[in-house]
Amino acid sequence: MGSSGGVVKNISYNWVGLFVTLVLGFIQAPIVVLSLGNKWYGIWILIQQLTTYTWLFDIGIREAVVRYVSKLHVQSEFDKMNRILSSAIYLYVLISIITLMAILLIAIILPYLFKIPKDTIDVARVVLLLGGINIASNWIFNTHSGILMGLKRFDIFQKIGICMGLVNFTLVITFLKIGYGIISLSIIALVTSVFSNLLIYKQSRKLLPEFRLIRFSSKKMQFKVLINYGKFILLNNIGTKIIQASDALLIGAFLTPSAITFYAIPRLLIIYMEKIVGVGTWVLVPVFSELEKKEDNKKIISVLKQGTKMSLLIGVPIGIVYLIMGKEFISLWMGNQYGENGKIVLVILTISAVSAIWMHVINSALYGIGRHHIIAYLRITEAGLNIILSLMFLKIWGLGIEGVALGTAISHILVMFFILPVIVCRNLEISIVKYLKDGVLFPLLSGIPFAFCCYAINSKFQAQNIFIFFGLIALLMPVFILSAWFFSFSKKERDHFFSIIRKFVPNRKNNLKGKVT
Repeated sequence: MGSSGGVVKNISYNWVGLFVTLVLGFIQAPIVVLSLGNKWYGIWILIQQLTTYTWLFDIGIREAVVRYVSKLHVQSEFDKMNRILSSAIYLYVLISIITLMAILLIAIILPYLFKIPKDTIDVARVVLLLGGINIASNWIFNTHSGILMGLKRFDIFQKIGICMGLVNFTLVITFLKIGYGIISLSIIALVTSVFSNLLIYKQSRKLLPEFRLIRFSSKKMQFKVLINYGKFILLNNIGTKIIQASDALLIGAFLTPSAITFYAIPRLLIIYMEKIVGVGTWVLVPVFSELEKKEDNKKIISVLKQGTKMSLLIGVPIGIVYLIMGKEFISLWMGNQYGENGKIVLVILTISAVSAIWMHVINSALYGIGRHHIIAYLRITEAGLNIILSLMFLKIWGLGIEGVALGTAISHILVMFFILPVIVCRNLEISIVKYLKDGVLFPLLSGIPFAFCCYAINSKFQAQNIFIFFGLIALLMPVFILSAWFFSFSKKERDHFFSIIRKFVPNRKNNLKGKVT
């Protein structure tokens, strides 16, 4: 499979997988919230965020596996690759044990960390332990996930993800309808995760038959190689996890589980937007890695600019809908109380997310070319600012969940909007002005006509249900598409697009000529 063909295939599968995941999640979310209620759903989110902190034990091993499999497989250096993969597996076994011990300790001290009602403590502990077992089992298979990523077989991930996502969706809805609670959700997550990992293991062994597990030996192991590459990924992961999970933990520590629910719903919409924007960017990591190996800096810059532009063209219309029609969206989706309580949080988080959409592509570039220490230091900086500002707005000024959102947004904008692009452009020797002009300015301008139309429709017409709401957005989307077509794409890019389309359209003259012959 050619490099460009493989990227297109991976991105296509990623889009299909994301579409299925988002549709199932969108349908499932209100059912889960309404079935559990605000208190139990808040506890569910709190426990989920708490358990995912154990992902920090990874220390960047899987990303190192992705990089070295991609590099060594092409060079047929299977002996070195086997030593690296074996080292990763042994490290993950150790990490799995540490994870279980950490979760057990947290379960013991849980009531002293958060304002959880006494009658929910036992159930919360069971859910926490099940979540810990789930993550510990994932560690055992994480090396094999890295193998598939290094071989650029993201399509396999999506096929497995779609199948197991449908199974998970069916089981969750069924058990909630019967009347089971968050313990059943934890068991379902564990079972589907184990089956998914077994399928990944089977496919990785099939696609990399050269892999042989080497017996443990201090002389043969490559722990230092993995840790040296992963140390900056660990910093990045720490910063990212603090940013993603600190909101729910702070609200759980100072407010109530129900307050977590009112914050989590608009936050979930932001997560959906980030997934849609980021779906095509992570597959670029091995692409940037190959270009860096060829020392093709010009091509790296070109891919970076194009990736930034496409990310914005995907994210800007979603952000506009959230900003202008967000309250109505949440109210139709979840209920009026959630739209009213979450509208300000959604606006704040949307401004933050849209202002730093380029972060997804820059992340892929920095990981691919081995300069991920840049994003690592910046994420740690952002995490520190996030905690300080959120605590100030929440505890000192008493702004509630809106204060937590403000702390998150301000720190994100300061670091990822103002600092990140300047540092990256200097490292890659790109003019910051040219980068902003080619990759950022015109996609943003393309959203202005669409924003005016959304505002006009929203002020004159109120959708009666979610289907009419999506219908209105679909009717308005051509406005953005036309603006983007003429503002964001050059004539050369438009001609290239038409040349691709012609390959799939039958040539009428040739067909007629063939019939006459």
